[in-house]
Amino acid sequence: MNKKLKIQFWKSEKALAMQILKQEGLPKEKMKGTVRISGAPELRDDFVFLRGDYIAGNSNIGWITFDTDFERDTYLHWAVNALTEELFTGEGELKIGEMCEVRDDDTESWRKRKLITILPEQQSYRFVVDSLELHRYIGYEYARPITKRTKPTVEECGQLITYTWEEK
Repeated sequence: MNKKLKIQFWKSEKALAMQILKQEGLPKEKMKGTVRISGAPELRDDFVFLRGDYIAGNSNIGWITFDTDFERDTYLHWAVNALTEELFTGEGELKIGEMCEVRDDDTESWRKRKLITILPEQQSYRFVVDSLELHRYIGYEYARPITKRTKPTVEECGQLITYTWEEK
């Protein structure tokens, strides 16, 4: 499946606006994580919302304000990283005996570990991996394969910045 996301951000004094120019091959709904897909595009303190299957939502402008331009720029960097991590990283299949990335919640960074086994879905911390200590194992809540990470291309024109992620 081809995935493509093209978003235009406009940096104004202490404000950031976003418009989705193209969104294809992404889930119709995603309500977990920092990037959510539902309804219309929106920028919030802790979330970035992309549109769901409401295609007319492309014309909607999401925006957010800040106390400083530094906070605005930090937020933009955070949002682009979240989009990259959650939508364009880790496609593939988890395989027992191979390296994968694990974490317990959305606030943690991913850790690289060797996957030992996967417990049934009803189990918490079901992704069991090698510990850094000899003959020890640890369970994690989330796991993803280590494959490719599609970074966006960036086009800048003054205060207008366009990010395009494309995975074929």
